[in-house]
Amino acid sequence: TSAKLMPGQLGGEVGPLIDDIAQKRVLEYINEAEAAGCKILLDGRSWATERPTGYWVGPTIIMHTSSDDRAMREEIFGPVL
Repeated sequence: TSAKLMPGQLGGEVGPLIDDIAQKRVLEYINEAEAAGCKILLDGRSWATERPTGYWVGPTIIMHTSSDDRAMREEIFGPVL
C-alpha cells in the first residue's frame, strides 16, 4: 500500500512554506529546471493554486539533465528533490 502525501500540519503531512517569497523562489527553481529540459517526475506546483490560504508547494521530484542545473547546485529550502 502506498501512502499519499497530503498538505497539512499534522504528523505525516507536508506543511506550507514560510512566506510568499519562499513560495515564489521554490516555484522559480521548478519552472527554471523544466524550461532547461529537466523532466518533472512529481509536480507539486498545483498545491500553490489549490490551497486557498498559506504558501504551499507540494513534493516535487526533478530528473536533472546536467549537474550544472541551478537546482542541483543550490539548496532550495522546499519539498524538491
